[in-house]
Amino acid sequence: MLDPAILPCILLLNSTQDLNRTMSMLPAKAFYLIRHGETHANINQISAGGGLESDLSEFGINQAKALAAVITTLDIKPSHIYHSPMRRATDTATYINEHLGLPMTKLDDFEEHRFGEWEGLHWDEVLPNVRANVRPAGGENRDDFAKRIKRVLGTALESHKDEAPPMFVAHGGTFWGIMDGHKWAYEGNIKNCHLHYFDPEPAHGHFPWKVCQFDVNSDALERQNASFCPRTWPHQTQHK
Repeated sequence: MLDPAILPCILLLNSTQDLNRTMSMLPAKAFYLIRHGETHANINQISAGGGLESDLSEFGINQAKALAAVITTLDIKPSHIYHSPMRRATDTATYINEHLGLPMTKLDDFEEHRFGEWEGLHWDEVLPNVRANVRPAGGENRDDFAKRIKRVLGTALESHKDEAPPMFVAHGGTFWGIMDGHKWAYEGNIKNCHLHYFDPEPAHGHFPWKVCQFDVNSDALERQNASFCPRTWPHQTQHK
């Protein structure tokens, strides 16, 4: 049984196919990225992509509020919040910003992976086709989605002139769009409302970041290495 809290974030990447994909790198800038809080679609294992709204569950709202209460303790604070236009991301961003008071910008075209005719289907029906890079009628395949995320995220990073990093509130698929676009094969999950910090690291080759994840523990943030950041990299034992 798939964990509904991590869907649609489980993909198995075909190494031969993925290594043949080409997409220019995102700007070498630091940024925060958060997947929205848990939704009713997550609970019911329903595919809610860029064409289907699903509101935050009560637990999802509490996730966002819990993060908001401790996010001001970050050593490196964000300077601006950019968010997907989808309601679940907008609401999460709004809750998180209650204690930050930052300017917020809605990014058009920053929606979740657009599943077309697969929207609203159970994930057991959708995931095999997503993994196989099939393009649904009226929607996107993985390559299409990765290119869109690169374009929107890249433009926002280029235009962000503040020295402090921006924060993006989006979707689980956004992480996969970044990884897929940079030919980074990973099998795992992205949890709802877990804060990630992407710190540029050119030595990491075609996935040029070291990535940390922050988890809410009571009234504090606990930092650890992101699961998709290989443990053989030097910073894995150097984070504080």
